[in-house]
Amino acid sequence: MEKGIRTIIVDDEVIARDVLRNYLSKYCPEINIIDEAINSKDAIEKIKSLTPELVFLDVEMPYGNAFDVLDACVNLNFQTIFLTAFADYAVKAFNYTAAHYILKPLNIEELITAVNKIKTNITNQISINQNRVLLENLYEKNSNKKQLVLPTM
Repeated sequence: MEKGIRTIIVDDEVIARDVLRNYLSKYCPEINIIDEAINSKDAIEKIKSLTPELVFLDVEMPYGNAFDVLDACVNLNFQTIFLTAFADYAVKAFNYTAAHYILKPLNIEELITAVNKIKTNITNQISINQNRVLLENLYEKNSNKKQLVLPTM
């Protein structure tokens, strides 16, 4: 059984993916890298098929950019950390509800802060879902339709 935050790294630069992967394994052991993508087209396919909880997303890539990826995956539920050399896209990224925006070259403290924010977001989402089920059970008159919530993280 896989443990940790299911994560996909999307970056067209091999060195950038290698550095991020190494930093994550050393400083953020709660991250489980399930795959990597080298362009936006590849990213869209992998995000849709693997349903990650977190995507590290470069902005400028072949076959489109990060916003094309997010537009194509609009109905999927995952957190996004932008990791890019372009400061110009920060406002647009946050308008797309990015969890964090990190400028290259990668800063370890910034990476740890971003991952901690993701952990908090995921924990809060789990709590919200558990509370939603609890409320639904309280108001459900048919006992056969009640649900049981089990923490699995």
